[in-house]
Amino acid sequence: MLLSELLELIARGEGFKLEFKRGDEHLEPETVAKEIVAFANMRGGIILIGVEDNGNISGIQKDGLQAWLMDTVIGRYVRPYVDIEYEEVATDDGTVAVVEVPQGNAKPHVLRRKHREDIYVRAGPGCQLASREQIVRLSESGGLLSVEQMPAHGSSIEDLDERRCREYLADHLRHTEKELEDMPGLLAAHKFLVGESLPLRCSYAGCALFGKFPQRKLPQAGLRLTVYAGADKSFSPRFDHIYDLPLVEYRGELRAPDPIDPALHQSTRLREYISREQVINRTRRRSWDYPEEAVQELVINALIHRDWTKQDCVRVVAYSDRLEVISPGALPNGLTVEDIKRGASHPRNPVMVRVFGRYGYLEGQGMGIRLKVIPLMRRENGRDPEFEATEQYFKVTLRQRQPADELLPLSEQVMRVRNLFRTEMDEREREQELVLPLLRALGWGGDDAAEVRLEHHSGGRRTDIALLVHDQPAVFIEVLGTPADDWSIRQESRMVDWCRAEDRAPLGVLTNGLDWHVFALSEMDEKTYSTKRIDIARGEANEAAEQLAQSLSRSRVAAS
Repeated sequence: MLLSELLELIARGEGFKLEFKRGDEHLEPETVAKEIVAFANMRGGIILIGVEDNGNISGIQKDGLQAWLMDTVIGRYVRPYVDIEYEEVATDDGTVAVVEVPQGNAKPHVLRRKHREDIYVRAGPGCQLASREQIVRLSESGGLLSVEQMPAHGSSIEDLDERRCREYLADHLRHTEKELEDMPGLLAAHKFLVGESLPLRCSYAGCALFGKFPQRKLPQAGLRLTVYAGADKSFSPRFDHIYDLPLVEYRGELRAPDPIDPALHQSTRLREYISREQVINRTRRRSWDYPEEAVQELVINALIHRDWTKQDCVRVVAYSDRLEVISPGALPNGLTVEDIKRGASHPRNPVMVRVFGRYGYLEGQGMGIRLKVIPLMRRENGRDPEFEATEQYFKVTLRQRQPADELLPLSEQVMRVRNLFRTEMDEREREQELVLPLLRALGWGGDDAAEVRLEHHSGGRRTDIALLVHDQPAVFIEVLGTPADDWSIRQESRMVDWCRAEDRAPLGVLTNGLDWHVFALSEMDEKTYSTKRIDIARGEANEAAEQLAQSLSRSRVAAS
């Protein structure tokens, strides 16, 4: 750590991830061990030894501090072992020891002293004994306990919907009629009933999945939908209701296409507040403020990955400009928002995940946000979802498409792109801020957002954008982050090869937002092609817009 970095840390003062300790001979091993345990049980942190509580540097006077920390503090007082990183930084006022404590991977970590084992957690700028709820949560994250398999107090098999249970066991687990005669035994074998003695209790998972009225025995179950008329919370919302329904559906003996009794995520009135029917070209269609599949993915994720030690139900809050989906509890097993966006997954509730997978609610475990929510929001709303992870909740916010972009005529959109263009923009920024708005102005994705497909994969190839006409690729587009003069023959050849590939597209485009190189395969001989360069930074905006429209407007491409 550089001296400047150390001084910046000290200037921040003590907090959730930073602790100051004096470094003299009176430093007690139990005191330091308590801080190490608290940091390891949360998300890690830094202890600065040789710094007073007021931020003054007094320096370390204790000889052999590193060995003392490893052998005495951690070796004698901390269980399980925590592997710290130690570094000393010299300052004008003395040497400071920087002790970096990682998040523990074998929680809960304990402070062992006087024949006791105490569990500490970080709370603001200090630490405290963990509550019973926190101990349960730590044990779950360390793999010692599965909260979803805990018994729901006062529950029994009578609280479960026998129809749903039977349908799941017969249709999804293939149990025979003979086996179904022992319904309690099967439900216990699959962790929906638990207990060491009779009567067996419903597990949290069993109650939430199959309960007739889950909240009666599991108050934190269910989903609360709140709708506000404006962009902020008002005293009286337009709609506010808690839905108390099981998480899985019931289709009945005929196995109807639509459930006779829908699942919780299929039953709310959210749809009527974030979509509306419109008549387009004499055809009635439903228009959504947010991608329907993205909303469903987020609600399902919130329900099955929630922290059952939290006493809140899942919340969905609709405002005039955004939708928030809030799942109680921190991200499990040390996951971060970046991990989630990359598709990492560590299911907190594996029993519930397996059940949802068998019902087809989950298409790719852990990949829904990366492969569905983010691409859909970029394609249909031109915006990324926003993520907020705290110790209390995980929240995803979807924002409506900004109407200004789609209302601009093509020539004004060209002027807008000219003004926005910056050479330091990366490829994703160019795609979102320059290319996609131009494509919308060219008529793509107006009535059918599925016409614009981001990260199109086919035959082992991937292109940034595919434009579809009647569900068939018509244009492949690759967005580049470099000036056109730097584009290579190889990039041009690769684009043409993509157009000739399995799902053949007659047009290919290389663009950085300003320069558009359009490659058109010959109808007579696919080995030959023509090239047209359109530089929308030059000349009159109307002329540039006309050139783009002649080559890439949806009407022109669809007619060719």
